[in-house]
Amino acid sequence: MGLFKRQQIYINTDLQIKMSIFLIIIVTIEVILFGGIFYYALSMSQKVTDNIYRFYVLLLCSFVGMTLLNIFLGVFLSHKIAGPIYAFEMRIKNITNGDVSNFVDLRQGDMLRDFETSFNEMMHAIRKAVAEDRKTLDSVHKKISELNNKLDKISAGKEAEEFKAGLKEISTEMKS
Repeated sequence: MGLFKRQQIYINTDLQIKMSIFLIIIVTIEVILFGGIFYYALSMSQKVTDNIYRFYVLLLCSFVGMTLLNIFLGVFLSHKIAGPIYAFEMRIKNITNGDVSNFVDLRQGDMLRDFETSFNEMMHAIRKAVAEDRKTLDSVHKKISELNNKLDKISAGKEAEEFKAGLKEISTEMKS
């Protein structure tokens, strides 16, 4: 069992309600269309009993058509979700490699727009923190260089050389 047990069914209420309404509308339209085709085919078969074959062909064609429509809508709808997930995945890989300059910019009509906003706010915070860290590192590096220069001027004893070597090691580690 996973670490977190789901407590809520509705996590992103807006998205889940939109998806549910969309699917309900599609299924309702399909039921109405299929019912109309079935009614038409049934009324034809009552007039001419020899046309029962045509009735089944019409039903089969309408079933195949509805199935193809469902496949198309499934691909279309999943693309509206899979595309943004892919965009987030690429940005996360960039962050993992140290690149914090990219933001997510989803296409018009894509799902997960709320997540895009939250993600981009997080990226702004990360960029700000990285900039502050770099500024602090530059300041510390500058102070180490100043101390190193003062040590050069003050003395040339063994302790001073060890201290300078330690400062140089710290400075080198900070650059990498």
